Order: sequence, then C-alpha cells, then structure tokens
Amino acid sequence: MKKAKTIVLVGSCTAFFVVACMVCFLLGGSSGKDDDTETTAYISAENATRAVTPTRPDVITPEDVKGMKDFTDRIKHPTQAPTVTEPVATQPAATKPAATKPVETTEDVIDAIRDEIIKHVDFKDMSLDDAMIELIALGLKSENIKSRAQNGDVIILPSNWKVVDYEIEGGGQLKRSSVIHLICVKIEKPEKKYAMPDVRGMSLDKAISKLKKAGFKNIEYTSNNGKAVILEGNWTVITQNCRPDSELAASTEIKLTVAKTAPIPNVVGMSLDQAIKKLEKAGFTEITYKSDNGKSIIMKSNWTVVKQNYSEGTLVVLEDEIQLVVTK
Repeated sequence: MKKAKTIVLVGSCTAFFVVACMVCFLLGGSSGKDDDTETTAYISAENATRAVTPTRPDVITPEDVKGMKDFTDRIKHPTQAPTVTEPVATQPAATKPAATKPVETTEDVIDAIRDEIIKHVDFKDMSLDDAMIELIALGLKSENIKSRAQNGDVIILPSNWKVVDYEIEGGGQLKRSSVIHLICVKIEKPEKKYAMPDVRGMSLDKAISKLKKAGFKNIEYTSNNGKAVILEGNWTVITQNCRPDSELAASTEIKLTVAKTAPIPNVVGMSLDQAIKKLEKAGFTEITYKSDNGKSIIMKSNWTVVKQNYSEGTLVVLEDEIQLVVTK
C-alpha cells in the first residue's frame, strides 16, 4: 500500500512538471508579442533543480512537495513572484587614454636634422655658388636666397664671388623658412707666375721683346745718366731689379737701367796718345792711365800701353772708366 502511494505521488509530480513547462513556454512566447505587459519571472537555478529533480528517484520528501507547490503558485500568479535582482558586474571606470606622440616618418627625421644643421652652417669664405647649393640642399627655397656685392658691383658669375657675411631678414637663427642675404666680394684669383729672364747686356729693344714673350707686361726703364731714351736700340740694359730665373707674377713691375755702350777696342801695344784717340773715337769718355814703374808720364807718345781693364770686344758703358797701364 505504501509503495502504491509513492508511485501515485511520483506520477503527480511528473504531471505538474509537464504542465509547468508548457505554461512557461506559453508565457515566454506571449511576452515577446506584448512589450507593454511584459513580466519576467526569475527562477533561481538552485530552486528549479530542486523542484524538478528529486535527490532520490524513488523517494519524495515533504520538502520536495513544498517546493513543487511554491513553483506552481508562482506560475499561476506571476505578478506576485519576487523580483530577483542579479548583481550587475561592475566594470572599472574607463580611463582616458594618454595622448600618444605622432609617429615620426623618415621625412620628419630628415627635416629635423636639416633644421638643426642649418643653425650651425657658416657660409663665410665659401664661394657664392657653393653657398647657394648648400642652402638649397638644406631645404631653403631658391627665391629666399638673395645676394649682393659688398662694393655695389653687379654679380654675374657666382663662382667668381665669395661670401664674407650674411644677414637674415627678421633676425634670429637661420631656418629653412628664412630669407637670407649673402654679402659677397669678388674672388682674387692667383696670377700665373713666369720665370724672369736675364736681359742684362742686351739692347733695350731686344730686352723688352724678350720680357714680353716671357709673360711680363709692366716694364719700365731709365738711363744711367738721366738722359732721355729715344732710340731703344742705341741703349743697353745694364741692370734689372728682378733676379734672373725667379718665379714672378705677370703683373710684377720690371725696372731696367739702360746706358749707351760700345765694344771696347784692343789698344794694347799702341802708344798712349794713339790708344786714347781710339777709345774716344769709340765713344768712351772716362780714360785713365798710369806707368808700370810709378814714374810720371809727361810725353804720352813716349809710353806704350801694356794693359787695359776690359778685354777686346766687351760691351762697356760709355761713361765707365777705362784704365790703361803703360811703360816706357
């Protein structure tokens, strides 16, 4: 008899479960159609498990029956069902992301390097064309690069000018956006050098021709006696101010001293009076003589020349002293 009661009780519970499932299904479907009358019943997982699944399949306890009755009451009267509020998971307050530095590109890095380099570039003593190329390479616009000559001359070939100073419009440090004025002076190119020839003993006309062929153009000359030089061929160079074979620029001033000269004749063996006449005829005016024994010379014709200070044929300046030694 006890066993039969148990079976009946189990069957009743099963029936209640089926009915409950059908009611839940119907309630769930109708809630989606009518939003204004939506009522949600919360059933904890623990109570549902206890109401449906017996702890022991062959024994129904009074607690099971009470739980089943509560379950059916909630289904019949859903508005009276207690509201179960589930804990809402709290999220940490969103923190404002830190401002991130823009990622530098290769071009940004190059621009930064140029901006730093250009502050320290010194264009002084640089040729104008090189300075302009340098500025453009560092990022300056060509129209922002101005130039002017320090003496006001017109600059035609930048390669012939060098920068001695520069000004920046508005002052401050040089930047790639600056307008710069390059102040220039003309480059003095070094003159080519030439070897100085030896023109001593040459006639003035031939000496001048030789100097010009060697590359020298600035040639001056004066006579040894202050007389005017009219016919250059009649004058002989006796001194020059520049040492022969020295390397000099073409603009070097060449100064020559010229004089009238004549080849010295041979008067050895001639009587003193005849020797003097021959020398004077050749143009020499300064003629001296002395005896070989120290005696005084009274009659010139009684004395014979045994020595002269210039050998025959030597070109001698007419004003030079001609010295003769005589014997009796």
